[in-house]
Amino acid sequence: MASLLTSDEFDLRLLFTEPVAEVGKFLREVVSKREPIAFEVEGTAHFLNLGNVKHFTLADQDPDDDSLGADDGKTVVLAISEVRE
Repeated sequence: MASLLTSDEFDLRLLFTEPVAEVGKFLREVVSKREPIAFEVEGTAHFLNLGNVKHFTLADQDPDDDSLGADDGKTVVLAISEVRE
C-alpha cells in the first residue's frame, strides 16, 4: 500500500511508495525538526515545509488506482529515500 500526502496549501500531491505507518513516522521527524521536504520534478526543485502547514492529510492509497492521474502534473510519486538525499 502506498501513502498519499495532500493539503489545500500544496499545489502538488505526494504519493509515497511506502505504507502510511512508515511515512507518518518520517513526517513526524520532518515536522519536529522543521525541515522542508525537498524533491525535484522535471528539473524544478520543490520545497514543502510541513512545519508551516496548518493541515495536511496522509491516507492509504492503492498504487494501482488510476484515479489519481499520476501524469496530471499534480501528483508526484516518490520514496522517502528520495527526499532524504
